[in-house]
Amino acid sequence: MGLSPQFPSRHINHDSKYPVTTSDISETRLIDSRTSYPVSELMASLQSFYEDMIITLLSEPHLIVASSDSVGAKKLRA
Repeated sequence: MGLSPQFPSRHINHDSKYPVTTSDISETRLIDSRTSYPVSELMASLQSFYEDMIITLLSEPHLIVASSDSVGAKKLRA
């Protein structure tokens, strides 16, 4: 039974001295490609990453909105 497309691909390679993981997140700007560790400002980078994804989705001309609701929203800086 295969995984559905919603799940990112992932793999753990045990052939080296240390286990090496690979996943789709390795291809994003959230991981430092030089070290394979998360970027130093992960929380801010993750928020920016999701904001960019939402803007990209909303700018998609073929996005179909099934209904519209008005909600209050407030963005705070901690």
